[in-house]
Amino acid sequence: MDKPTITKQSKISIIIPCYNESENIPILMQKIDKVVQELIGNGAENIECIIVNDGSTDNTTEILEKLSSQYNYLTCIHLEKNRGQSYALWKGLKQSKGDVIVILDGDLQNNPEDIPKLINELEHADFVQGFRENRQDTWLRSWVSRQANKLLRYILDMPVRDTGCALKAMKRDCLDFIIPFNGSHRFYAFLVHTAGFTVKEIPVQHHPRTLGKSKYTIRNRLFRTLFDILGLYWWKQRALKK
Repeated sequence: MDKPTITKQSKISIIIPCYNESENIPILMQKIDKVVQELIGNGAENIECIIVNDGSTDNTTEILEKLSSQYNYLTCIHLEKNRGQSYALWKGLKQSKGDVIVILDGDLQNNPEDIPKLINELEHADFVQGFRENRQDTWLRSWVSRQANKLLRYILDMPVRDTGCALKAMKRDCLDFIIPFNGSHRFYAFLVHTAGFTVKEIPVQHHPRTLGKSKYTIRNRLFRTLFDILGLYWWKQRALKK
């Protein structure tokens, strides 16, 4: 598969889904802006940031409207009701115009400083997934995540060790092979790898959540993962027969 070189003329899209993150988004945008200025300083000419507000019930909408007037590269998409992280992310992906697409969460657990590192790795791969080298979650959440990832690698031959890491970068061609379903954002690496794209995994920073509340529980994540494994195994068998 062809791998066009990432050039200074490449357009970069940074996509962030969020739900009730009014405390985190202003801080996150300050960090994003530092990265954007760094990329511009290194020759990037065309950068957009898309934040998808997934039907937030706090004052996220008002805050995003103010931020969009402060940062001219920021576009905000407001969904009328909460549709879930995968749907919100899909809406952002469909509106993006970048040759290079970066994804991260809006809860400040991902560090935007890692974005240039992921983009640079696209010189050697089509899709780059971060893995949280020093996870800052509770021991129980981290343990459950490790077991789920082991199961995914065993059954699906998952090409990455940390499907739950939200920080990712990809070339635009990958979008054609991403299937929108509830929970799909955790399996982008699997979907594009099955389609024949090269996937690379690199260590990224991880920070504890200090503001706002997590939208996931161990119970709903565990049952969701088991359901997804069955569905993706069936899908992979069909895809390989074509």
